[in-house]
Amino acid sequence: MASDSVDQKIKSTIGGLLGRADPVSKKILTAFDPSKDPAVNKRSLLKFSRADLEVFAEFLSIPLEDSRSKTKLFSNREKLVKHIVLRITALYPSTCSECSSEYQVNFGTAPALRCFICSQGSHDCDEFNALIETLHTVPSHLSGSVWLCSGCYDANNLSPIAALRETPPSASATPISTSPQPSRQEPCSSNNSSREGIISAEELTTKLNMVASQQASNQD
Repeated sequence: MASDSVDQKIKSTIGGLLGRADPVSKKILTAFDPSKDPAVNKRSLLKFSRADLEVFAEFLSIPLEDSRSKTKLFSNREKLVKHIVLRITALYPSTCSECSSEYQVNFGTAPALRCFICSQGSHDCDEFNALIETLHTVPSHLSGSVWLCSGCYDANNLSPIAALRETPPSASATPISTSPQPSRQEPCSSNNSSREGIISAEELTTKLNMVASQQASNQD
């Protein structure tokens, strides 16, 4: 029954997008099937022109160019489509790493943080907001780190490398940050029993490469 409930919420999310979409975005959305694997949906969306995909990306509030250099952020349609699919699925139900509740990021809202891997937005709950306030007190430890949602954190078997609070937080295993740039700073550690930590983009890349290598070895 729980799975049926989630499926219904996903269908409702797609229906809500269709109800608000412009004609071009609606045309692309009708080619997106939430019951299919992301790879299948990527192939379906690649049938559309870059011009149409960029219209859809703007509808989803995906930036298309760097705000400072004014250069395009997506060098080809494949990368743009990948991000579009991630942004759609980021509207699906998820589980908060801080309060453990199921939540959805409402379309048109800007979450405090987005997952570095899947673009899932953070939960606007008291527990996560309190964590954000805590992070604002230690900005020097956030430069060059990334936040991962609980799903990506668990799926990639990432271990916490630092504690941010002197008392153990709720059962969370997600690293937190505001910037995707690599950092060589060593994070602070005030309590080794805490599962809340931060991870640099450099460290994340190393760990993900290790996971990919292990998966390749298992397939041999």
